Formats: sequence, C-alpha cells, structure tokens
Amino acid sequence: MLILLAVPFSAVGAIWLLYLLGYNMSIGVWVGLIALMGVDAETAVFMLLYLDLATRNGAWRGTCTAWRTCRKPSFTAR
Repeated sequence: MLILLAVPFSAVGAIWLLYLLGYNMSIGVWVGLIALMGVDAETAVFMLLYLDLATRNGAWRGTCTAWRTCRKPSFTAR
C-alpha cells in the first residue's frame, strides 16, 4: 500500500513543481519523471524491508507486542 501511494504523490508533486516553475514538458523531463518514479518505488521497498526487520526484531525480543510499542525500532550492534 505504501508503494502504491508513494509513486503517484511524487509524480503529482513533480508535475506541480514543473508547472509552478514554468518549465516545458520535454523528452528529458519525461525521462526524469520516469526515473523519479523508479527511485521512489525502490525507496518505498527499502522502507518496507526496514519496517519488517524492525518489527521482527522487536517481536523476537518480546518488546513488540502491539503496534504502539513497535514504533521505535530497537536495533543492537552485532
């Protein structure tokens, strides 16, 4: 769900910024928008992986019994 929401919001924000700054929509701008959406989706995947790792680590320790207690991930150096 996070990935599905992150990509459209970044694309709409980029198009609004292009409009506000008065830039023309050229081929280079379209290529940049496609690259932005790819980087945005990749960043969202890494955020999901980090959240999954943090909740699993907290559940393993017994400190993550409800979502309220999982907000601060607890990592230790190994």
